[in-house]
Amino acid sequence: HHRQIQQKQFVKGNTFVSKTTLNRKNDGREEIITVFRAVLSNPLTTCDDLYSVLEDQLKIAEDLLGDKNDYGRGVINRKIIIKKEEKPTDDEILTIPIGKPIHNTKIYIVDSIGNIAPIGIQGEICIAGDAVAHGYFNNEELNKKCFITNPFHKGNYHRLYRTGDLGMYLPDGSIKFLGRIDDQIKIRGRRIECGEVESILCSNAEIADAAVVGRKSEKGMELIAFYVSKHNEVVSLESLREFLKCKIPEYMIPALFIEQKRLPIMPNGKIDKKKLQQIAITQSA
Repeated sequence: HHRQIQQKQFVKGNTFVSKTTLNRKNDGREEIITVFRAVLSNPLTTCDDLYSVLEDQLKIAEDLLGDKNDYGRGVINRKIIIKKEEKPTDDEILTIPIGKPIHNTKIYIVDSIGNIAPIGIQGEICIAGDAVAHGYFNNEELNKKCFITNPFHKGNYHRLYRTGDLGMYLPDGSIKFLGRIDDQIKIRGRRIECGEVESILCSNAEIADAAVVGRKSEKGMELIAFYVSKHNEVVSLESLREFLKCKIPEYMIPALFIEQKRLPIMPNGKIDKKKLQQIAITQSA
C-alpha cells in the first residue's frame, strides 16, 4: 500500500519506515506478525534495493512464525505489487504512517519542553525498550545527545533514544510521521516542514528535483527554493507560484526560486543544504 510513498522517499534520499505484515491462523485464532524497518536511502539506490528491503522483512516475519507457518516461504511478486498499487493521496505522500509500537517497545512523543505531548500534538519521536541499540560506534558525542535516561519510565525502559524525527499520536494509537526536527523553519510564528514544500514542488510536471532552505532577511526568516527543471527546459516562475498557491498556504510559498543544473550532494548521498544556504545568502529576491 505504501510502496509508492517509499519510492518517493528512496529517490529523495530520505529515511522512511517500511512495514511488512503476515497473517496466520493458529488453533482457530488469527495471529499477526508485523516487521518495521527504518531505511536510509541515497540518490544512487534503485527499486531493486527497495525490493531487497521488502524481501528481508518478509524473511524476518516468516522466521518469527517458525515451523507453524502454514503458508511456506513467501515471495515478493513485483508484477502483482505494481498492479495492486493505489495512487496515494497528497496527505499520504507528505506524511508517512508508521503504525503502532511493537511489543517490548514504548514510543513517546515529547514536546519542546520535555513533556509527553497529548494526542494530536506534534513532538519528537523517542523510543525505549528492546528496540533501542547500545549506541553509535565510536561516536560518544552523538551517543550523549541521542541516548538519554528515560525520565518517564524505569526498568526495561530506562534508556531513551531521541530519533530527531517529528510525529504525533493519532486517536487510534498509531503514530503519524511529520519529518525531521532539523528540517523545520519557523516563519511568522508558524512551523514549516521544508520537506513538505519540496514534495509539492517535485509534484509539478516541470520540476525534476527541488530543495528548500531557510534564510534570514530584514523581514525575518523566509524560504528559498532551489529547483532542477526537467530536460533543462525554462520554467515560468509565475506559473510555479500559481501552482503552489493551489497546494499550500501563502506563508509556505518560497520568497525566491533559484534554478540549478543539479543539486549539491554530500558524500552520504543527501542534498547539501548548508551549501544551498550559502548560495541563498548571496542571492537577492
